[in-house]
Amino acid sequence: MTTPALSGRDIALAHNATRAVLETVLADLDVTFLQSVQLKVLADAGAMRRDQLVKRLVDNLKIGTDDANRAVESLVTADLAAPSAGEPGTIERTGFGTSVHGQIQAATNQIVATLYDGLPTEDLVVTQRILATLTERANRKLEHAGRP
Repeated sequence: MTTPALSGRDIALAHNATRAVLETVLADLDVTFLQSVQLKVLADAGAMRRDQLVKRLVDNLKIGTDDANRAVESLVTADLAAPSAGEPGTIERTGFGTSVHGQIQAATNQIVATLYDGLPTEDLVVTQRILATLTERANRKLEHAGRP
């Protein structure tokens, strides 16, 4: 088998570099990466059962359940989210969490515009398709091994 032109190391380096740029924004807002991920999930889903949010973190970020539970608790402790008034066991963004998420999204949009500037749309479409395929294959391997 020949060595592919694109490797996991290449993907990891790109991820780590772009995440480091985002982390500078998050540090200014006193928000962790895990908190920012949860705010995005809650922005998309609205109120969500706490166990579903934990499962989403475990499945998508490949972290342990204990780490995911601590991350959700940190979101509540930071007043970025709170239990929903009408539904026991659900969690939703607070007004503060909604405001912080808006700031994160605005900064993320600027970061993306800067980093992706000049990259042909067709290249980005192909890259997205390749990354989705790699993610799907890796998740199948993990599932086969009995891991999330």
